[in-house]
Amino acid sequence: MMIFAVIATVVGVVTIGSLRASRTVTTRVNSTSDARLAMESVTRTLRVAVKPERESSAITLATPAAVTFYALINRTSSTATPLPTKVEYYRDATSHCLMQALTPARTLIPATATDPLYAWDTGRSEKCIVRTTQDPGASDPWFSYFTTGQLTVGSVPVSPLAASMSGLSLSDRQSVVSVEFTLTVTDPGNPAVKGTSDRARVTLGNLIT
Repeated sequence: MMIFAVIATVVGVVTIGSLRASRTVTTRVNSTSDARLAMESVTRTLRVAVKPERESSAITLATPAAVTFYALINRTSSTATPLPTKVEYYRDATSHCLMQALTPARTLIPATATDPLYAWDTGRSEKCIVRTTQDPGASDPWFSYFTTGQLTVGSVPVSPLAASMSGLSLSDRQSVVSVEFTLTVTDPGNPAVKGTSDRARVTLGNLIT
């Protein structure tokens, strides 16, 4: 009985260790997949950012933790230019989510040549892009903003605009040419497991042209 108890204890320890190792590997694999999908979703949408006619800027909010902009994402079979959608990325502290909110444009009938052509006041939908314990801020931003699409100038890395948590000014938002998205995905259910980090810089081609 003593020998059996020792053997059972050893087997139990080995089994628990194997399960923990397997759970850690699974968490890391899932985190990598989640980070890649989130990165693709955000950068693909940023790539089609646009400044709608009679609007002051393509980007309406630019902070280290959130960005709001207009984008041409309504893909149809028509050859006509799609209406601009208002896109928001931000953090939900309760669900530990990077959220995406989309609001379609509503066409207005302007009374004068300077009145806005669109309003974004109905049909807003939101969803969780990825769960992460990352709490973005000025020292650990999700979003960084640049006045050029170049990574370096004269072999010197280009510095981003100094974005505070209150956001860039209108003049700074109008000067943004590229946006860098940095994401660290850590499973909230397994915060001890090191998260997966990814980074991508997107040039806002529609604004340049």
